[in-house]
Amino acid sequence: MTFILTILTNSHCLLEPQLVIALQYQRLYKCQKQVRCCKYCINILFTMILTNVAPGSSPRNITVFHTSPSSVAVYWDAPLPEYHNGIINSYQLILVEEYSGRSWTLTSTARSYQLNYLQEYHQYTLTVAAETVSLGPHSPPLRFRTLPASKSTLPHVSMQGIY
Repeated sequence: MTFILTILTNSHCLLEPQLVIALQYQRLYKCQKQVRCCKYCINILFTMILTNVAPGSSPRNITVFHTSPSSVAVYWDAPLPEYHNGIINSYQLILVEEYSGRSWTLTSTARSYQLNYLQEYHQYTLTVAAETVSLGPHSPPLRFRTLPASKSTLPHVSMQGIY
């Protein structure tokens, strides 16, 4: 979704140059007219396209590695660059314990998360979403089971090639 905003200034610049640079860096602002702004500008018309939308795709290649019977490490790749729609600031994980239905919403600024204190040998469902200025779509659910207390090998579960 794209929002178009038209601004008419009458005395001073509406946007300070530093703010314009910051908005351009965040890919939230594109000036349609190449007009130099200064504090003496009068009736300068700006047309800005604000693309402050959520990512158009969910994170990819979500992988769960067992680190203990009650802990797993989760890794994922960002959505493809053409679906970022800005700079990805964080990721939201939703973890649901299937037996009880209890759920947790977690936030990570990295493309990984360590889940600790899980119930041993329980089934969980996990989804991940990227966030720019708003939250994008969640990944398809990834189901995994924690290890029993006596399990010595540490397998991993992966979801690749589904997107």
